[in-house]
Amino acid sequence: MSSNIVGNESDSIFDSGCIRIALNKSNSIVSHISEDGSLSGPAVDIAHAFGRKLGLKVEFTYYAGPQDIVACAENGQWDLAFLAFDPSRTDRFYFTKPYLQIKATCAVRVSQNIESFDQLDQSGFSIASIAGTAFDLRLRKRLQAAQVVSFENEQTSYAYFLNGSAVAVAGIRSMLESEVETRPELRVLSDDFAIMAQAIAIQKNRTLLFDEIDKFLQNYENTAHG
Repeated sequence: MSSNIVGNESDSIFDSGCIRIALNKSNSIVSHISEDGSLSGPAVDIAHAFGRKLGLKVEFTYYAGPQDIVACAENGQWDLAFLAFDPSRTDRFYFTKPYLQIKATCAVRVSQNIESFDQLDQSGFSIASIAGTAFDLRLRKRLQAAQVVSFENEQTSYAYFLNGSAVAVAGIRSMLESEVETRPELRVLSDDFAIMAQAIAIQKNRTLLFDEIDKFLQNYENTAHG
């Protein structure tokens, strides 16, 4: 084991023999559960590599959304969380440098002749979104006239759009593109309303752990691109 984490801060990690990782179930680009129950994705790869460096096991817990991850931090239920960087949360968490950039856009109906995101910002227009996500926050900041209707998860948000209650649905570009592949009546806009930096969050009382994962992540990326 090679680590600079010492003292009381390390007790909960090394006494338990594992690092507890919080993952966002609504972001399958970062991590994904296969039909056989196995986990994959960049967040999973990074967590396993960090665990090997410290000589510890890795324990993953999925949360319904980022708001649930943040709420559970108060009870110390996780050590590291894979979240989109959010300036409004920097009072409670340290964030590492980004390890991934994710684009957010909207899907619309072809019949509406909407070509760009700015055309959606009209009075009387509703856009379906997912509550608590980084792109939901960005969407609300970008829009002046249109209404954002946020739901608990991707499925309910998409269903609201499909039943005609919204003129568009917001989401991660690659996921929306996958959704519309079998629906010729729908298409994804060519422009993005947000580019979200994916990072690792650590509670502010875990300074040594943050320094360790931040340094590790830089070396990990250098190795991956080397």
